[in-house]
Amino acid sequence: HLCDRYGFYVMDEANVETHGLVGDAERLPTNDEAFKDAFVARGRRMALRDRNHPSIVCWSLGNESGFGPNHRAMADAIREVDPTRPIAYHPAETDPIVDIIGPMYPTLGELERLASLADDRPVIMCEYSHAMGNSNGDIESYWDIVDQLHRAGGGFIWDWVDQGLARFTEDGERWWAYGGDFGDKPNDRNFNCNGLVDADRRPHPALRHVAWVYRPVTTSWVGERYGMVRLAVRNRRSHTDLSDLELHWSLVRHGSVLDSGIVPEVVAAAGSSIELGLPVDCSPMAPDTLLRCQWVQPAATALTPAGHVVAWDELPVPAGRPGQPVVSTDRYDSTVGAALDGGDVVLVGGRTELRISADGALRGLVLDGADWPVSWSQVGIWRPPTDNDAATFGDEMLVDRLRALGLEDARPVALQPPTLGAPGTEPGSSSASIASVSSASASFVVGFAERLALEVCWLVAANGDVAVDVRARADLELPSLLRVGLEVELPSELEHFEWLGPGPEESYPDRHRGLFVDRHNTTVTDAFFPYARPQETGNRTDVRWAALRTSTGAGLLAVGDYRFDCCALHMRGSDVATASHPHELTRRDATVLRLDAAHAGLGTASCGPGLDARYRVQAYHVRNRIILRSLRPGQDADTRAAEPSALRRHQRWHY
Repeated sequence: HLCDRYGFYVMDEANVETHGLVGDAERLPTNDEAFKDAFVARGRRMALRDRNHPSIVCWSLGNESGFGPNHRAMADAIREVDPTRPIAYHPAETDPIVDIIGPMYPTLGELERLASLADDRPVIMCEYSHAMGNSNGDIESYWDIVDQLHRAGGGFIWDWVDQGLARFTEDGERWWAYGGDFGDKPNDRNFNCNGLVDADRRPHPALRHVAWVYRPVTTSWVGERYGMVRLAVRNRRSHTDLSDLELHWSLVRHGSVLDSGIVPEVVAAAGSSIELGLPVDCSPMAPDTLLRCQWVQPAATALTPAGHVVAWDELPVPAGRPGQPVVSTDRYDSTVGAALDGGDVVLVGGRTELRISADGALRGLVLDGADWPVSWSQVGIWRPPTDNDAATFGDEMLVDRLRALGLEDARPVALQPPTLGAPGTEPGSSSASIASVSSASASFVVGFAERLALEVCWLVAANGDVAVDVRARADLELPSLLRVGLEVELPSELEHFEWLGPGPEESYPDRHRGLFVDRHNTTVTDAFFPYARPQETGNRTDVRWAALRTSTGAGLLAVGDYRFDCCALHMRGSDVATASHPHELTRRDATVLRLDAAHAGLGTASCGPGLDARYRVQAYHVRNRIILRSLRPGQDADTRAAEPSALRRHQRWHY
């Protein structure tokens, strides 16, 4: 009834599933005459029950039940009851019995191949992205193909809601139980917790990205001329024009609105594309300026309130490459130095002092006179595996492959003594690369299971700037990694978390394009999302800078050169990885800051293909630098991040 009322398209599926017997042709019910009447009855009753619902657009012959004579009999029975609607079924593939070709978890290449066949039937993926845990990466690439190829008709995410059951601790804390929590054996553990929302319908962070991918209006940049910005607007609706929407646009940079306006009426028929002009002069613009376009319903509808945003895009405004400011040495007359102290290295620059262990991890941090005690730190390549990372079937099975090489949660081992750099130079670099500003440095080479080496170089400048360079070395046959970076355990008073980058939800390299780049704020406590089975969470990708502050406003700032991934939680990654449910986690009296030179995407490998090559962490690609600075109470983080670095490189590294 609700789907009829609100205009949802529904594929109605017969209650037929015999997954456990798929692969056993002799026992498969669809091949057994004894089951024929049951198949036919289930399909026929479904069609009789639902054929007068306008929301039903097609019928499905069931799910994961093989394909055989009983499916053909069911299709004939459905067509007798309702000859008006098409029939779909996987794995009928391209058999003439189906009116819709419905692949399950195809690769991008397979979807493109099917939609390019000399066949007039539409291709609608019965499932293509598996929402199990922290998932649904790169779904926009599927929809790029849907937009480009006429016969590609879309697909279904599996599925809407986690099927967990509420249980409570002795203290009354609710948690979601899944397979095995009832003493049941055998079980599929959390495999039914694969929704875009929790069992109580709390949205998962991926849901906003899905909403952006499914947006009914897209806006893209065409160009700028004579003080006007030209935009390409595509109305993806099938039956409705854009007369019910307003375009709200704003020119933004680093959280500030530079200009804004409203276009009250845009004329674009259903399925059409137009070019639209905005009276915006975008030249010259500072780098990282964005044009934010939001399509708003000014009037309430039966489903949404007035002011509801139905579609949005954020478009980079073309800008020239900024010059790299040179830091004058006249400003800094402080002493810099590097020394061995037992098994550690101590770097000093002005009022900043670092203590670094032989494996490249931070052991002490004093930034511009402010002491931030480090209780634990580790250079690492592991994250708490997502359900996709930990898949035990499919073409990726990344955790299994890394485990076989000894790289599962591998600890770093120093491969050689640290190398101290002379003041004024970086190891392996000319003095010109740091504009002749005095600095001290220490380089470390650490190995993981004799398969991977990381070069970690710490630098301190006379003005107190700190930089850490990370570079990976490995053979070309090494599987992709989950991340490359550093975890640092700092005082829990650093509770206030702010960053400039996509947000406010957590983000990953293949799931961030639907989020606005802005100055976002949260607490370290709230940065953790409690998936039914604890796993990787809280990451922020494509970050320009990130700040942690105490209640007084004092804190520290990480600045990307160019960009980086980061996360701040009250637990280590190993804490998350060893828990089966969120209530089993103990909040540490610490803030664990993770700074990553590279971080892998999410994909959908718990069901479906592995990560696209664009979102894998291949060790031989990893080179990045992150700068650390102090923050005083009241000091603006964006202004502080924009200060020229005394450790700026002559050539940037990008991951």
